[in-house]
Amino acid sequence: MPKSVNLRFGEGGITFQVPPKTQFLKPGEPENRVNLEGLGLRLSSLLPAPLPSCRVAIVVADKTRLCSYQTILPWLIDFLLSLGIAKDQLCFYISDGQVVDYSCGASYTDFLEACALHDQHFRLPCESQYSMVIASAGGFPKDINFIQSHKAINNAAGFVKDGGQLIVLAQCPDGIGSSTFIPYFTMGAQEAYAVLVKSYTGNGGTALSMMAKKKRIRIRLVSEIPPELCQQMDVRSISIKQAQAALFLETNAAIIENSSMIICGTESTPKRPTKW
Repeated sequence: MPKSVNLRFGEGGITFQVPPKTQFLKPGEPENRVNLEGLGLRLSSLLPAPLPSCRVAIVVADKTRLCSYQTILPWLIDFLLSLGIAKDQLCFYISDGQVVDYSCGASYTDFLEACALHDQHFRLPCESQYSMVIASAGGFPKDINFIQSHKAINNAAGFVKDGGQLIVLAQCPDGIGSSTFIPYFTMGAQEAYAVLVKSYTGNGGTALSMMAKKKRIRIRLVSEIPPELCQQMDVRSISIKQAQAALFLETNAAIIENSSMIICGTESTPKRPTKW
């Protein structure tokens, strides 16, 4: 008997009836391992002496859920103030979520350790790919425009078999989100690449990534983006009703409730950049 699932779409959601054989792909929920004393000692060892007089940014990435207004941020503010940082030096870039762990460092090894920590919870093996995947981009603000939604599209695409179909739910109330993105599709991949090598402009890499995915799979979009814009990207705009019907016709399908939070692939060590 079908079960129902509500997939985030903008600030609301879309309810789908899901056939019994459909698989659900979800990230693991990490265990809360935050130790404020340990975090304080680690930060103290990394801060320069004397302390800077410039602005101090606290950047919180939504994909790693590193934010908790009621615990970590008050502690972090008090910690920095106790070291002599002035209030007017602090600048915050914040999303929502729950603090579960932390990683501090300044070396490439520290970076690899942070990647491994992330992989434990948000990377799933791609051993079983599917003929169809329906994926939510994660709702607002992750689907505020296509450029932001592409991050989730790229993640979900890895779970789709060659020649398969990816249906993405991304409201995109602000449209594409870039004035330089669409023109690359009129050039084609080779010409676009040559142009970008000579003079890179914003979102060119995103356009090339979309072209590469389109060679391998079919991408459908449930969105507010006009169908004619979708067509320029060689993406088909479909309705919720069409997406639901397609799901019931497919026997090898999967649902990703928030594809901004999940990565396809076995754990791997990122390649060290040639210049670091």
